[in-house]
Amino acid sequence: NKSPIVLTVIGEQSSAKSSLMNATFGCNFRVSAGRCTIGMYLSVVRWQSHPIVIFDTEGLLSLEESGSIFDNQMVSMAMLTSHMVLVNHKGELSANLEHLVGMSFYAKLQIRSPLKPKLLFILRDQSDTNAMDIFIKQLAKFKENLYNDCKFLKSSIDDEFEINERNIILLPNAFSSDYNSILEIEQTWRNRTFPMKINELRKIISMSLFETGSQIYHDIRQLYQKIVSNWDAIDNLGPNLLACKTLYELSMKNELREIARSITESCIIVIHNQGRQHITKILSEITPNNCSQLDITHFSTQFYAAMQTTHRNIMEEASNDYNSKTQRSCFPPEIKEKVAKLIEPPILNIQGLLRAEFEESLHKRIHDVRVSNAQHRLIGAVQEEFDRNINLNTEQLQVRINKVYQEELERCTQRILSESEAPDQIELRVIKFYNSDLSIKAANATTQSVYNLLHTLDVNQFQKRSQELEEIYRCVISYTQPKQPSNISFLRRLVNIFGNNGNKENEERIWELFYCKVESWFHEKHYNNKHKKRLLKIVEGCFPQLRDDITQMIRAQRSSDPCIISHTLTYIQNFYNNEIIVNERKHLVPHHFLLDVAVIALRKLIEEIIKTEQHRHEKDIEKARNDLATWRENLKTQIDHMHNSF
Repeated sequence: NKSPIVLTVIGEQSSAKSSLMNATFGCNFRVSAGRCTIGMYLSVVRWQSHPIVIFDTEGLLSLEESGSIFDNQMVSMAMLTSHMVLVNHKGELSANLEHLVGMSFYAKLQIRSPLKPKLLFILRDQSDTNAMDIFIKQLAKFKENLYNDCKFLKSSIDDEFEINERNIILLPNAFSSDYNSILEIEQTWRNRTFPMKINELRKIISMSLFETGSQIYHDIRQLYQKIVSNWDAIDNLGPNLLACKTLYELSMKNELREIARSITESCIIVIHNQGRQHITKILSEITPNNCSQLDITHFSTQFYAAMQTTHRNIMEEASNDYNSKTQRSCFPPEIKEKVAKLIEPPILNIQGLLRAEFEESLHKRIHDVRVSNAQHRLIGAVQEEFDRNINLNTEQLQVRINKVYQEELERCTQRILSESEAPDQIELRVIKFYNSDLSIKAANATTQSVYNLLHTLDVNQFQKRSQELEEIYRCVISYTQPKQPSNISFLRRLVNIFGNNGNKENEERIWELFYCKVESWFHEKHYNNKHKKRLLKIVEGCFPQLRDDITQMIRAQRSSDPCIISHTLTYIQNFYNNEIIVNERKHLVPHHFLLDVAVIALRKLIEEIIKTEQHRHEKDIEKARNDLATWRENLKTQIDHMHNSF
């Protein structure tokens, strides 16, 4: 029943990590020449009744995983999960090892873990195990480089890792070999000093582990849940967080992205202004004369051609500006090229917004011109018949006017409905903008940024998780509407939603049903009264503001504006920075919690956009109906006047 202590060994491929654990703790990890450990293997040993969980990890810097983020993920997993990390390394400390530790520090800042692992460096195959001074200086330099590389993160590596310059163990080779000239064969035997050094290592590890006194894990079950949660975070967030090989590369990438962001913002202003000018110019060229002669696609083609020219010119200027501001040799060419590709997507998003605005304005302009033409044609026909002094039947003219009115009303209604965006298209657009915004701003230097703690979603993932959160959504959004009476308890709301399960009288059972839906939010998976209080504070103290922010934003902005996603993510960040959440963060699994908050926020956003679009189209149809009705009455009045004039 005692708290388990976690020890993880990391190191290069074929550096005898498994053999070291077998010799030191009597484990039974598989050993062989070449690559043998895949992923992470686990063993449990006991020392003075304390369970020690030992993780043997897949080798780093292998050819099989070169160019991937696997090494960063594996080292980050060790740092997030362990009380002690054994860094098993052959020869001297290397720059590659330094970079891996640095990137794991960045990952730990974002994903967070209450553990502060102690790093013990085990340097293998040393011919002189007494030459400690050389390696102490190396480790001091190793640590100094980490200090310098992580300055841009505004956090000290000492806050997350324990790296003592004297935490170095020198081990000789486990075997010695020589050529037997008598037998004329090469002979190998176990080095006698190796077992002695292993005993010393075992004592040092035991003393170091139990000096920590950290009881993060209550039992093996909780440890397993934490391991699963950590790897899930690394697996989902890793492609953004750990894409860089070094902290220096990450700092350069952030500096380059800031340059790209400034250029992008300027380009967006320019293309927005020029796009509006194109819209105004083309719409002004539509007259009653050319409207009937030219197809509507003529004007669309004209606008698209103008926007393509504008886009080409702006991107050329942006590229030149970016190149001139990134000429310093410290910027790696590969990173420069990757960041340069981030400039265009936001500009294309604005073009999409302008295109939608143009299409809407074009259809309205064409409709107005065509209605005006219809009015003039009918008036002209009536006037012509009166000029001929033909005896006219007023009732027949009234019928003709009513028929034209119905035709025009039907045509207007169909046009407005055809312009309306289907709900699935709105959903797809919102998810697309969400993914684009995350990709551009992820892996930034800000600790606990939602851009670093969220990952992209495809539509199927969003729909699936949204469906799984159906009851939660109804609780935290529908049942926190301003019109809801304040005296209705949250429990009563839960009963209304979960009441079909026959649990109206069992309050705790209802709470458990609710908790099961959000169990992944918490490190501690077992339902208890403390979780009940935390959920109540979060639901009643935080979600209403998130809902109101999204609702007010949609009322104030065009629903097709890509900036609504940036604003929504800002609201999620404000939600996460709420004092209630900050006080409960140590109990929350941030990437699971924030993903569900994002799904809830996006669903609310999509629903508000759909509602706003439907309301706008209803108003457009009503306006068209009123305008045509006024036109019809005016024509009838004019006919009566002409008839009375005879």
